[in-house]
Amino acid sequence: MYNQTRVALICNAIAKGNLIQTAAAAAGINKATLYEWKKKYPEFNDAIELAEAAAEMELLNVPWEAATKDKNWRAALELMQRRFRKHWAPSSEKLPPTQPITINFNLPRPAHVLTVDSTAKHLPQNTTNQTNNQTNNTSKK
Repeated sequence: MYNQTRVALICNAIAKGNLIQTAAAAAGINKATLYEWKKKYPEFNDAIELAEAAAEMELLNVPWEAATKDKNWRAALELMQRRFRKHWAPSSEKLPPTQPITINFNLPRPAHVLTVDSTAKHLPQNTTNQTNNQTNNTSKK
């Protein structure tokens, strides 16, 4: 049942960084019910959007503080790469997704590849020699 207690529980969970389905489960409802409520109650949808924004701001504050107050260059670089991807993304991420990449390998032929004796009927050469040796050993007895 939709009530303010559940709304507060859901919004608080989302504001702490939880997923919507986790917040719904914590309030004792399923995800489908939560989405129905978002459609039916515009104020609920607005409250969830505010909670998501609050979570994003709070979580972003951690690397921001590390980059600015602690002068952590790794945190600063990570923020720049994510926020200003066009200019700071690693070069591997700047490749167009449709550009094919070709890798050629020039590997020696593996020793375990069997060669076929042209006189045998689709048997590997080693098998033909074994068959001939078995035939010769049988005829000598």
